[in-house]
Amino acid sequence: MQALIISGRFSGALRRVGQVTGELRELNAHLEERIAQRTEELRRSNETLERTNRELERMERSRRHLITNISHDLRTPLTLVRGYLEAMKDGVVKDPKQQDKYIGMMLNKLGALNGLIQDLFELSKLEAGQIPFQFGDVKLADWAARLCEHYEIDAGTRGIKLDCSFRSGGAPWNPEHAVIRIDTARMDQVMANLIYNALDHMESGGRIHIVFDYRPRDNRLEIAVHDTGPGIDPEDMPFLFDRFYKKDKSRNSAKCSGSGLGLAIAKEIVETHGGTIEADSVPGEGSVFRIRLPAKEVKGSGGW
Repeated sequence: MQALIISGRFSGALRRVGQVTGELRELNAHLEERIAQRTEELRRSNETLERTNRELERMERSRRHLITNISHDLRTPLTLVRGYLEAMKDGVVKDPKQQDKYIGMMLNKLGALNGLIQDLFELSKLEAGQIPFQFGDVKLADWAARLCEHYEIDAGTRGIKLDCSFRSGGAPWNPEHAVIRIDTARMDQVMANLIYNALDHMESGGRIHIVFDYRPRDNRLEIAVHDTGPGIDPEDMPFLFDRFYKKDKSRNSAKCSGSGLGLAIAKEIVETHGGTIEADSVPGEGSVFRIRLPAKEVKGSGGW
């Protein structure tokens, strides 16, 4: 009997050992899964932190550019106006014709400063959603034809060829078949900014090609403004749509005398239309700015 009792206890102990061993194996398996899961979570967290850190660095560089360019763009015209006034006050400029010339120069500087302040005010109102938009259904054919005709003349006076083409998914296409819902004046402002920026950086003999590409599957219209200018340096690409961003080496150039707010304003206008804007460039070969907007194909005789 004692042998049976001992044998039974021994068998029970073996079963418990087997159960504990199985539980340990299961626990180890789950532990490995949990370690792998936590490792993956840590990896994703590190990637998120790295992206955030890069974005913070970009924002800090943008902030430094912003402060530098605001200081320059506000101080320079005021310093020049002050110099002209002191020259007239001290009697350095006595000739009436020369005085008129100085007054004209001061008025030009103050006009540019006023334009800068107006652009900054407009951008602030756009970002705050305080500017009303007058949206309406516009036939792409009519709007595009007017744009192309107008800027073809402006480009031609500078010896630059400007042409337009229409596609649908890359194939030739009739623009009469699409309607876009836009604030015409605001989108004209965006196109003017892109085209004049291209013209200001191009020499005679260059070309600007505007492509209107309707994507029926996505109900989107892509407007691509290609130019054969000098292109944009890679280090400048992340900051193109930031406020006041201008290249330091170009800041005193007559061709780059804008406020540095045009592309930031264009971005706000396009996004208010439910669209996006981006840029690509190859230095020395040219640039392309792409606007994507909602669009619809015309059904029958008219409407959406």
